[in-house]
Amino acid sequence: AADRAHYERSLIDFHKILAKYAPAGFRSSLLFRTENCPWIAAGGPAYEDWYVLDNSAALDAISDAAISGPRKASHDQIASLAASGAAGLYRLKSGDQEAMRLARHATWFSKPALTYDAFFNQLRPITNASGAAFWLRQMALSAAPEFCLRTPEKPQLPPDVTALHCPIQVVYPS
Repeated sequence: AADRAHYERSLIDFHKILAKYAPAGFRSSLLFRTENCPWIAAGGPAYEDWYVLDNSAALDAISDAAISGPRKASHDQIASLAASGAAGLYRLKSGDQEAMRLARHATWFSKPALTYDAFFNQLRPITNASGAAFWLRQMALSAAPEFCLRTPEKPQLPPDVTALHCPIQVVYPS
């Protein structure tokens, strides 16, 4: 537990330093505690770092900035403590990214055998609900499913959608 608390403090410190010395294209970041996500920590307790960027071109700037200048020591500290990791590049499909701060549920799922238009129409009442942030994977960098819906309340998805529910808690910003 002490190691986990130390790791969490180190992650928070990194997010604070990144915000203070923000690279080009960086808007904000969030840190979540999560569990039940088999692609990180074998489904056990884990952390998710979310970086909100202007566009995918900002990835190079944030990647270079994370390991240089005033952010380097904090990044190196976290890297020395991290056991494993996974990554994904997601684009906000609908909702409000500011709602992410209120999210307590991450629901991960893939599209059933429907067209994307039909699927998005089927989901619209859920994804357009107040407090929802619906994310669409742009690039597969881990085994995480194609979609992530972040909501304050656990959503009820259509019966043809197989979903994985991961409770989340915002750690940063608090």
